[in-house]
Amino acid sequence: MADSAPKDSEIFKVSEVPLWYRSVQVALLATLLGLVISFGLIYYNYLQAQTVAEIFRQSRKPILQYRLEKGVWPSNFSFDKIPTDLEAYEFSTAVRGIADSGLKGTWQFALIDVNGAAVPKIIFKSEDGSLNARRILFGVDAQLDDGKDTSGRLLVVAAQAEFTLMGE
Repeated sequence: MADSAPKDSEIFKVSEVPLWYRSVQVALLATLLGLVISFGLIYYNYLQAQTVAEIFRQSRKPILQYRLEKGVWPSNFSFDKIPTDLEAYEFSTAVRGIADSGLKGTWQFALIDVNGAAVPKIIFKSEDGSLNARRILFGVDAQLDDGKDTSGRLLVVAAQAEFTLMGE
């Protein structure tokens, strides 16, 4: 004998949960997931900015110590080719975090002529001019300076940060 109940009746069953309720659940879940991802990216950029800001701070100390003891600023140099007279102030140990920072680029010290006066600057130029690199540099500006990219001691132009040293 054949079974009198059809077996495909499960296909036609309607969910007892209203469609608007499911839609609200999916929207809330998507919003929560978006917020978690955004917070993760912001926190990751904050940690990278903190590392770069610490390199600026640590590299400033030996240069200022050199200036105070010798009476002149050191000559222009790149951080991967440190002058021997600056190494006496343990410059390489101060900037050992460069390799650990997530932001790749070139670091240098330069005396830039501004209106006839030599202005000492530590310059970082990122390898990529991406929006992420600029966000990190803006974070560095907020940690070291006034948080405004076009004013203060740290200027951020495109993917380059220039930190002006003062002869303190």
